[in-house]
Amino acid sequence: MQKDFSLTIPTLRKAYANGIHPADIIQEIYGKISDSKDFNIFISLYPIDEAITQAEALDNFETK
Repeated sequence: MQKDFSLTIPTLRKAYANGIHPADIIQEIYGKISDSKDFNIFISLYPIDEAITQAEALDNFETK
């Protein structure tokens, strides 16, 4: 994924249309969080393994 990846709705829609999986987005976000020097900006952070499990569950979601 690109270094300055935007999390706007249009950017995410394009990424998903190009085959990026939500779990990939989550890994990218958590990578940016771990690179951050200021961890105090988060009240709490959902564990990454649980977030990825939730994203993988989207594979069973069908749009109509």
